[in-house]
Amino acid sequence: MIHRSLAGNYESIIGRSPQIIAVLKQIDKIANTPAKVLICGETGTGKELIARALHQNSDRSTNRMVSVNCAAILDMLLESQLFGHARSQCVK
Repeated sequence: MIHRSLAGNYESIIGRSPQIIAVLKQIDKIANTPAKVLICGETGTGKELIARALHQNSDRSTNRMVSVNCAAILDMLLESQLFGHARSQCVK
C-alpha cells in the first residue's frame, strides 16, 4: 500500500517508517527537477542509498553517478576536489 503512494522505484531502501516514507516522497518531488541536493547525516544512515535512489529516479539516470566520501578528504582540499581550482598565476 505504501508503494502505491510513491512514484519512484525504491527497492534498495528497506525502511518503511513514516520518516523514511517522507524522505522518499521528497525524492519523488525533486528527482526530475534541476535542483542541487546536499544529503547530510550521521555515518551509516543511508546517505548514499538516498543519493542513488534520487539519481535512479531522475531524468539523469542514464548518466554516470559519482559518489564522494567527503570525510576521507582533508578539509583544506575538499573545496578544490569538489569544485576544481584555477591554476596559480605565477610571475617568473
